[in-house]
Amino acid sequence: SKANFDKAIAANDGNPEFWSNRAQAYYKFERYELAYEDFSKALKLSPEDSVLYYSVGMCLFATKKYKRAIDMLKLSLEKEEESFSEMKANSYYHIGISYCRRGKFAKAIFPLTQV
Repeated sequence: SKANFDKAIAANDGNPEFWSNRAQAYYKFERYELAYEDFSKALKLSPEDSVLYYSVGMCLFATKKYKRAIDMLKLSLEKEEESFSEMKANSYYHIGISYCRRGKFAKAIFPLTQV
């Protein structure tokens, strides 16, 4: 519950997992702005975590901030160490769709061919 996430953060606000857990709950309930804030706090505490870049990018995508979503999703790809992962495929897909929604169809081709 949110109260438990709040307590965990109050007890140790330097733990990125606590911020990320609450952000995931917000995201699940389509509270994208709140999820974005918490994922961003987690990212500041754990700047090498590719999943956090992806999560911030997905919040930006959900709120139609496509240019910023592209930037964060590209960073998730740079940070991801596995040569193929579901997260990588989803990142490429959402980068491509973001370019389409910005009217930059030629730029969408490469990411969409990586899915």
